[in-house]
Amino acid sequence: MSPTCLGNPTCPKLRVISHDEGVSDPRFDGVEIPVPRFAADDGSADPVLAEALRLFGKGVGSREQVNIALGAARVLVPMVALLEEAEIGADGILRDKSSSMATVSMVGSDGRRALLAFTSMELMRAFNREARPAPALGAEACRSALEQGDDALLVDCQGPVRFAVTASDLVELASRSST
Repeated sequence: MSPTCLGNPTCPKLRVISHDEGVSDPRFDGVEIPVPRFAADDGSADPVLAEALRLFGKGVGSREQVNIALGAARVLVPMVALLEEAEIGADGILRDKSSSMATVSMVGSDGRRALLAFTSMELMRAFNREARPAPALGAEACRSALEQGDDALLVDCQGPVRFAVTASDLVELASRSST
């Protein structure tokens, strides 16, 4: 499936079909709905990426093998709600007034910042049960990391195999993503 479906005529679409029994709304006759890019995703890790990470973790795989697998694999970038403004209601209860969603980055002891990505829902939930997944191809996650000024993409920060894409690898993988 192509990386983005908005305005892409080659993207698979579902077609809303009109029913003579009056079941469907005629306003939607002939409307085409893009098929979500990761429609069949069950939250499991991409098997090719999982194997590349497993081999890398055992010391028999290479960074290049992981980078190749990562570029084409779906990863989950965690999104969390950030309270921007709150107010105390007449009943004395603190309520959200405005909030936004943000990606999660970690800062290393050396001051470098990394955007987090996870290979599976299980691993993302183990990190933060409140985070919501933003599915993306690994190459797109690398591009996002660069665009927001991060120094790396950190995959599966709590393991079982932790993998950081940094420097020229980050730039090279980011260049594989479409705009």
